[in-house]
Amino acid sequence: PQQQDTLEPPAQRQQRQQQPLVAPAAYGPRKVVPRSGQAAGGPAKREGIVHVNSTFNNTIMVLTDRDSKVQTWTSGGTVGYKNANKATPMAAELAAKELAKRAANLGFHAVVVKLKGMGKNKQFAVQSLAANGLTVTQLQDVTPIPYNGCRLPRRRRV
Repeated sequence: PQQQDTLEPPAQRQQRQQQPLVAPAAYGPRKVVPRSGQAAGGPAKREGIVHVNSTFNNTIMVLTDRDSKVQTWTSGGTVGYKNANKATPMAAELAAKELAKRAANLGFHAVVVKLKGMGKNKQFAVQSLAANGLTVTQLQDVTPIPYNGCRLPRRRRV
């Protein structure tokens, strides 16, 4: 490359250095493509899936579309609770209220709720989703249940 620079006339080299770098014309102008299920004018009425994972320490809710692409999520911790308070029914209700508000902004009006976990706050979360403007069309419990489970630890010899 250095040999080519020395062979190039100084005027041509100076002209090349002054030219701004421009993207090739083959790319063309950017296109604005609306999301699937959304009209170009604004958010359309869409159906989604709310996955509620209720553990003993927290309640995590994820809103996905029908293709299982995550749209938004909340939990007891993201709405301001810390430590053991994340496991309270109030935290689950506030997280569900926040999720319902975000879902309405994204254009979701009806949801299928999939419940998972052994926590006690699943019922409070579903009631709060329904009370805050989302239509719950279906409830599913998808908690994994072991058929035989893990091997138990050995018996303690006393």
